[in-house]
Amino acid sequence: MVNKKDLIIAVLATFCLTATLFMTAPTMSQMPYDPWLDTNDDGIIDIEEIYNAALAYGTMGDPTKNVNVTNFPIDEQGNLKVKIIHSTQEWSVSIIQDYPGANWFTNTTRGYRQISFCVWANDTCTISVQWLGGRYQVDEFNVNAWTDYGRKYDVLGPVIRIHTYNPHLAIRIWFSFYMTT
Repeated sequence: MVNKKDLIIAVLATFCLTATLFMTAPTMSQMPYDPWLDTNDDGIIDIEEIYNAALAYGTMGDPTKNVNVTNFPIDEQGNLKVKIIHSTQEWSVSIIQDYPGANWFTNTTRGYRQISFCVWANDTCTISVQWLGGRYQVDEFNVNAWTDYGRKYDVLGPVIRIHTYNPHLAIRIWFSFYMTT
């Protein structure tokens, strides 16, 4: 026979189990708030955003969105306090031309602002500088034997092309390049 004490313990255990199963506590999302998902800008991502997304499903258009950026670091005169970081790249090229005619080589200049180079040759030759992506020629000059020539250019395209020409045999040309942002 069941005594009174066991009955009370069983009823209380059943009540606690039932209350635990049916208790609904509101829970918040573990994801941080994303203002790009809050399409009506009310500070809450709720069923309205899901409803609006469902209505707009399958539509197409320009994906850009106006952005207002605030809290720029500004000094007392209203100028931006931004540190500009300069990047440089140096490289050298040596051309040995065993036949009369032309030679050329290219190098990427994407992301750089200026390029400087110095050129030496053991015979007279003609050098032309072009920027690929626009196919325009920037400069053409003659190099005399064993005389160094320095040039500095603003970068006008993503790739620089150096064209060398010598009507004589067995020329050697040395280039030393320096690019900066």
